[in-house]
Amino acid sequence: MLRSQDRPFEVAKASAVIASGGSLSAAVDLGGLHAIGIIMPAAWTAAGLTFSVSVDGENFADLYAPDGTEYALVVVAAHHVYLDLGIFAGFNSIKFRSGTGSVPVNQAAERTLTIVSRSL
Repeated sequence: MLRSQDRPFEVAKASAVIASGGSLSAAVDLGGLHAIGIIMPAAWTAAGLTFSVSVDGENFADLYAPDGTEYALVVVAAHHVYLDLGIFAGFNSIKFRSGTGSVPVNQAAERTLTIVSRSL
């Protein structure tokens, strides 16, 4: 777990693992930090990235934009993806999904995404 008091004003990293044949990672507890980026793994079965978020780490819901569409990012292997701080503000835990809630895309092998976070 990342915690802001452990690394004030520093960048911290955590891993989100999507199992082989799966599409959804386990929860990543941000520990009071703010997600600012995702480093994609060197291999990635082509799919967008969507999110399930929680304020308490137990009750998760898919993240939707104000226009009613599921919030999604276009991602590719071995790239760093910038995250808008406003999108994830207020959420303490995030799950990462390959594909969408209605059309998940199973990964061909285990994939580890690196979540970059920092205190503000």
